[in-house]
Amino acid sequence: MSRLERVKAGDSYQQDLFAPPGSIYITDDSSPPKERLVELVELCGGQVARTLSDATLCVGTVKHKKKDLPVVAELWVLGE
Repeated sequence: MSRLERVKAGDSYQQDLFAPPGSIYITDDSSPPKERLVELVELCGGQVARTLSDATLCVGTVKHKKKDLPVVAELWVLGE
């Protein structure tokens, strides 16, 4: 995300980095805190799922997941 792009576009600026995965569920015990990850995902055009069953991707650690649901570490969101 380029600061210059953001300033140039003004209020209409919208990233779409997290749009392709679909609805992303972030676990409650994630680190960094869930609120921060939700903010980042939404800022970058992603949709955050309220429940695990509504998600097409999960960020964090889960004990029970729906079949074929990809699960990634929090670092995936941070780009590390």
